[in-house]
Amino acid sequence: MDPSPASAEFETRIDPARQIAAMIQALGSPEEDRRESAVEGLARRPAIALPALQKARENTGEKLQWWIDATIQRIQRAG
Repeated sequence: MDPSPASAEFETRIDPARQIAAMIQALGSPEEDRRESAVEGLARRPAIALPALQKARENTGEKLQWWIDATIQRIQRAG
């Protein structure tokens, strides 16, 4: 037996812009739980999410615009 304990290290790298983009895309999901999860995630990162939401709103369809507007309103109310 080895008297020294085992150890492991790992590093997680997250690209905030990609993460926000994925959450915005999830707002268009047919699954309500997925949309709600995306709204919650975006609301936790308002400084990054608001500009991305506003930009996404310009280039999207009516259904997704509704969810983007609802998310923007939620972030603004919390701020």
